[in-house]
Amino acid sequence: SRAAAAAAAGWRDGRRVNGAREVMRGVDHREEEEGNVNILRELIEVYYRIVRRNIQDMVPKAIMCFLVLKIRENLQNELISKVYRPGEAERLMEESAELAERRKQLHDVVECLEAAGRIVDEVVTPR
Repeated sequence: SRAAAAAAAGWRDGRRVNGAREVMRGVDHREEEEGNVNILRELIEVYYRIVRRNIQDMVPKAIMCFLVLKIRENLQNELISKVYRPGEAERLMEESAELAERRKQLHDVVECLEAAGRIVDEVVTPR
């Protein structure tokens, strides 16, 4: 019969059942594994490039942070030591001659404006 002839030739349900098929299946698995290994290798390389780039970005930032903190601490100590010297606070808080003159001029302008405002109020609202 036809089925018997197919079975004798190594075929079953339209598929060849012999060592060649098993060899091909092994080759397919090997190629699939190699493909998976290559994909995994590429993913790991990309991951390490990202990690390396992040570290390259973070190291200068960390160095600058430490430098800024140290400078701030030293600058604060320096400023405090200069401000709290005897007589230094009074000298630093003194008003310069130019600022004193400008302040006096502005005070005179304010007084003139207040006087002008009072005159306008008297004109607008007579007694």
